[in-house]
Amino acid sequence: MFSPDQLNSLSKIILEKLGVNDTRNYNFDKFHKNNSDKSVMKLTPTQTMIIIGVITNALEVDSVLVDRNQEVQVLLSGSLKKKTELEKTIEAIGKLPFEEVLKAVINNLS
Repeated sequence: MFSPDQLNSLSKIILEKLGVNDTRNYNFDKFHKNNSDKSVMKLTPTQTMIIIGVITNALEVDSVLVDRNQEVQVLLSGSLKKKTELEKTIEAIGKLPFEEVLKAVINNLS
C-alpha cells in the first residue's frame, strides 16, 4: 500500500499533468477526509499506477478487444526505464525510409 505522503505526491503529479499547476494551497489530506464516504470511488494502488502510467505516457494502449459478451480487454504496454539518447536516436532513424538512412551513411563515409 501507499503511504499518505506517497499518495499526496502522486496526486500532485496527476494534477500537474492535467494542467492544475497551483497545488501549493491544495490540502490533499483534507480532501481525502472529506470524501471518505462510500459514494466516492476508492482506487487501488494498481489502478492508481495504471492511471499515472497512461497520463505520463509510460504506458500506451496497444489494443482494445470487445468480445460478444461485451467484455472489454485493454492491452497496455510500456517501460519504466527511461530511454537513453542512443535509443531515442535509433528510434528516430527507424522511422525514416531506408533510402534516406543509407544516403546519410554513405555521405558520412565520403
